[in-house]
Amino acid sequence: MAGYFEKQRFELCALHALNNLFQKQEFTRQELDDVCRNLDPDSFLNAHKSWIPGFGNYDYNVIAVALKSRGYSLNWFDSRRDPSEICTGDDALLGLIANISSNLKIGPVEIPFARRHWVAIRDLKGMETGYYLLDSKLPEPKFIGNKNDLVEFLREWMLDGDKQVMFVLKDDDDISQSSS
Repeated sequence: MAGYFEKQRFELCALHALNNLFQKQEFTRQELDDVCRNLDPDSFLNAHKSWIPGFGNYDYNVIAVALKSRGYSLNWFDSRRDPSEICTGDDALLGLIANISSNLKIGPVEIPFARRHWVAIRDLKGMETGYYLLDSKLPEPKFIGNKNDLVEFLREWMLDGDKQVMFVLKDDDDISQSSS
């Protein structure tokens, strides 16, 4: 397997989703913890992450601020719309981040206790060209296919209604500055 891929540790799926999306260690746990402290500086138990030190479990706000620090924005995809409307041909699109329901696993045993989990989807060059599901709970990236395959994957994937999909887009200011 070519490409960068982080596997699940603790409750750091948001960190893994971000790094898998950027295809390198772009963010650290310390950096995301700092974002949490900046978002909620006066609280003992931070509302944007796990109360267990070092475990992560970061929320949407942490991901949005982290992406903003790199010149990207996080935009909700309205699940009532058809996935074919996704701007996958847009140069500004880095990929997708999704928050899904996932059962808790302790070693090889899966416990039917639903938790929230962050994953990334993006077009990877250098591997079998196409879109991949970059889920840190999987042993390796899952090949989805071309743009049409991605649309079909998202249509089926979002049927249960328990998935929140977001676009990761390069900020307009950064696009206009780089094209000047």
